[in-house]
Amino acid sequence: MVQKNVKYSPGLYKLLDEILMNALDETTRDNTLKNIKVSVFENTGKISVFNDGKGIEVVMHPKYKIYVPELIFSHLLTSTSYDSSKVSTAAGTHGLGAKLTAIFSKHFEVDVGDPKNKKRFFQTYSKNLSEKSKAQITPYSGASGYVKITFIPDYKKFSLDNIDKNHIALIQKRIYDVAGISPS
Repeated sequence: MVQKNVKYSPGLYKLLDEILMNALDETTRDNTLKNIKVSVFENTGKISVFNDGKGIEVVMHPKYKIYVPELIFSHLLTSTSYDSSKVSTAAGTHGLGAKLTAIFSKHFEVDVGDPKNKKRFFQTYSKNLSEKSKAQITPYSGASGYVKITFIPDYKKFSLDNIDKNHIALIQKRIYDVAGISPS
């Protein structure tokens, strides 16, 4: 690492951090989670965060009558984070972070593999969460689950045309931070 001053957008940085911290928080609840992978595509501005483990159950929520991943990532004020008995090692409160990432993104994808219910959930949100595709539910036969969030921030909202070298370097540094505090 090299210490240097960089010009960056704190809001843009927070979008990635919210998704990354969700993956890190999951390491405290799921001892089968072994991998967190982050990809940044400089040419498209796309960012992807993947974690394995048990994942999120792909089932209909009994109260809201929609699939749980859709509820988690696109409906405001629907989080278990309101429960102060739950442990969080990172950031976030009230489940707003990932939803705000979707709101401040031109494109946002949720891809979940659920080994317990043997289903895969895939859905896209676009135009700052104002449009949603129909959830695609397909069979899933993996032994472990996963959650993969891929998004393209609405860079114009952060006075940028696309992701730049400073933001990429800052993201890389944050990934090293997470690797250093992850349990395994």
